[in-house]
Amino acid sequence: MAVPVHHEPYEIRGDGKGSAAFGSAFAVVLGLLVFNMVLSWDDTPLVVLLFFWAFCLLCVVGGLLGLAAVLRSTLVPDFRLDAAGFHAPGARFHAPWSEIRLIEVGTVEVHRQDYGQPRNSGYQQRRVFWVTRGELRYEFQIIRDRPLSLGELDQALARFAGQVPVRVLESVERRTQWTRKP
Repeated sequence: MAVPVHHEPYEIRGDGKGSAAFGSAFAVVLGLLVFNMVLSWDDTPLVVLLFFWAFCLLCVVGGLLGLAAVLRSTLVPDFRLDAAGFHAPGARFHAPWSEIRLIEVGTVEVHRQDYGQPRNSGYQQRRVFWVTRGELRYEFQIIRDRPLSLGELDQALARFAGQVPVRVLESVERRTQWTRKP
């Protein structure tokens, strides 16, 4: 009798959370420092005190919400493959393997053209999952500093997909993203 193999789930997490965490922590510290400074002011008009207290409250609450969002994004993966199916919690997409007809893994190269600030223009490669569920085809981009290898994604899908066909596309799909002219 064959014993089913229980694989650990394969999770993909995004990069680049450090700057958001730093900015949120800076907002909290700034709010607390300004609040501490405002407490020592004497003979200041009430309107000025209310403005600075509101500024402090905005900084502290906004910074704490930012830190909570960074913590949540650190704990919850962008994509999860397991025995139950394909999950993209950020997009609220959950599909059991029995409902998926085809999964394709490929690469999209996005050229971003920014008219306002030409230095922000450039190319970025992203790995992509195309999941066909029923008659609909869903696209999920993996945004990371360094793209994951196609072989690694193919092996992860092969561990869990079972009878679902998995195709690895070697060609690169090119797209252009435009910003409005100022």
